[in-house]
Amino acid sequence: MRNKIITSLIISLGCLAIIGAGCQFTTAQISEATMCTDVDENQKAKGGTVTFSPDTDVIYTSAKMSNAPRDTEVTIKWFGPGNEYIDEITLTVDGTRYFSSNLSAPATGWPEGKYKLEMYIDDQLAETLNFEVTSET
Repeated sequence: MRNKIITSLIISLGCLAIIGAGCQFTTAQISEATMCTDVDENQKAKGGTVTFSPDTDVIYTSAKMSNAPRDTEVTIKWFGPGNEYIDEITLTVDGTRYFSSNLSAPATGWPEGKYKLEMYIDDQLAETLNFEVTSET
């Protein structure tokens, strides 16, 4: 009877190890995520807004990463009107600090509409920001 319990326990622990190997856990957290018109020397947002005009030269985003283990990857994906993929960038961060990304306007200016930005920590969606480009600012 005791051998059956030990065997069952070993099999159960083995199954948990296999299942757990596919899971990811990180202490990294994103806060203070915002769209903005510029960032300072520490990558912190300046001029936070959710509305931009079609003639805006560059649209910025900034956020604070906290408790990021070494080599934590943050991927920022930009989407335009109709959820059209525009671009993405992957940054490597660690510790607690601000990070930012920006996107320059197309030659013809920003098309009006609703935009979205997604921030991922190690391929896990952590934050979504919505913003709009409109001539009615």
